[in-house]
Amino acid sequence: MKRVARAAVRLFAIAFALSIGVGQAPADERQWRAFWVDAWNSGIKTPEQVDRLIADMKALHCNTIIAQVRKSGDAYFRKTVDPFADDPVIPAGFDPLADLLEKAHKEGMQVHAWLNAMPMWKGSQTPPRSKEHLYHFHGPERTGRANWLTCDDKGDNRYPVGFFLDAGHPNVSTHLAKVVVDLVKNYPVDGVHLDYIRYPESTGEEQGGIGYNAVSVERFNQVHGRSGKPGRDDPAWKDWRRQQVTQLVRCLRVELLAANPKVLFSAALIPWGDGPSEEIGWVKSAPYNRVFQDWHAWRQEGLLDLAIPMNYDREARPDQKAFFEHWVTIEKEHRYHSQLVVGLGAYLNSTADTLKQLRLALAPSAHAGPADGVCIFSYAAFRNAAPGSGKPTLEDLRHVLLDGDGNQRGPFAQPAALPEAPRVVRPKLGTLAGYVLGGGGKPVDSRAVRIEDDATGKLVATSKTDGNGFFAALFLPPGKYRVSVPGDPCAAPFEVRAGAVTNIVKPVRGSEN
Repeated sequence: MKRVARAAVRLFAIAFALSIGVGQAPADERQWRAFWVDAWNSGIKTPEQVDRLIADMKALHCNTIIAQVRKSGDAYFRKTVDPFADDPVIPAGFDPLADLLEKAHKEGMQVHAWLNAMPMWKGSQTPPRSKEHLYHFHGPERTGRANWLTCDDKGDNRYPVGFFLDAGHPNVSTHLAKVVVDLVKNYPVDGVHLDYIRYPESTGEEQGGIGYNAVSVERFNQVHGRSGKPGRDDPAWKDWRRQQVTQLVRCLRVELLAANPKVLFSAALIPWGDGPSEEIGWVKSAPYNRVFQDWHAWRQEGLLDLAIPMNYDREARPDQKAFFEHWVTIEKEHRYHSQLVVGLGAYLNSTADTLKQLRLALAPSAHAGPADGVCIFSYAAFRNAAPGSGKPTLEDLRHVLLDGDGNQRGPFAQPAALPEAPRVVRPKLGTLAGYVLGGGGKPVDSRAVRIEDDATGKLVATSKTDGNGFFAALFLPPGKYRVSVPGDPCAAPFEVRAGAVTNIVKPVRGSEN
């Protein structure tokens, strides 16, 4: 009976898709149409590059630019705690992000600032010249608490992506929060987009050889009453590393909400290998187990406004074609509090195959509507392709996006309005966040926090403190709430207001963690 019902829903979805043209939004539909614009290549480094980028986005009927402004602990914007990028292409005194924002906003486009969160520096490069770079204060030459890098259980801290921060070190969260707050207070960005918000890749014999920063291991052992180094496959150790990444995302989400609640929060997410056929299969997926990025839980909790999975699969390969279809289906059907923007690896595909993937993303699935938009990787791959080189150019891509394939006009034939974020335009819920501190103001680590409705005494949310004692509960109805931890009674209630963050400090008497 269930199969018959599902088949009927699937037939309805196909019929609906055909009635509007698969992947072709109705004229009044809002849709994210974005490009990732990386800073390793041309894009935003000079006024002329920015002018061309804006013109190219207009020609492609795109409305959102996700511009990389932090690669490896450096910045392509000048008002920040990180050192400005050592890039000879940038004219003296030029602020790439400021120029891009001014010009894009005049054209009605959004700009989301793309930050590589965890990479500190490329392992193959000479150390950064700026003495203000994190590398010199907290890089491979530092020891003890001053070293912020992740490493394997043998102490090796050099990965294919380079030197990588460890989410289990509390100071990493503090620094990245400063970067985000500086950004949104000094620049009118429309969004903050995190990349590499996870642990680095490790495969084969090295799989699981991540997360062994000495401070994180010490915290883990203190919480679990252990000593030594946990095994790579220890279930508690795996859960710990997932927890550290999630707590980092939660902290940055709340810091952003407090600094400027109108700015959207998104992340580039890992969908490696085959996607789960059902939601329950998420715990066996590659992001959950290989890099400890539990982004399905992030969507459930509402940590992201936009979820942007990097669905980089080759349509011409049958196995990867199936991977793409499976992942996009699960992404559409379990959005929870996030909008879905499907990331397309167009650099891997012909323009015809990119069109196929884009149409699939913008078509309903059997049990859910179309994605809320797409983001194409990458601008540089098409901008730098020379005519006649055999690689598709921006004009080749424009042709299929706007004109289609001869049988049907392109999905970007008409410009699209930007989608609304209900949290921003019609705020109805609020956030309660704060710090649990023990004797001498010491952070209380990994302590359960209960949030109860003041009027009814009902438990409405739970959280767990991170290494700084930070906790948060999002999406609470306006009202008064009491906060407690085991062994410590509730204090006076705190009021939560719609669209705002209520920050508190919860002292815990006599706690030594």
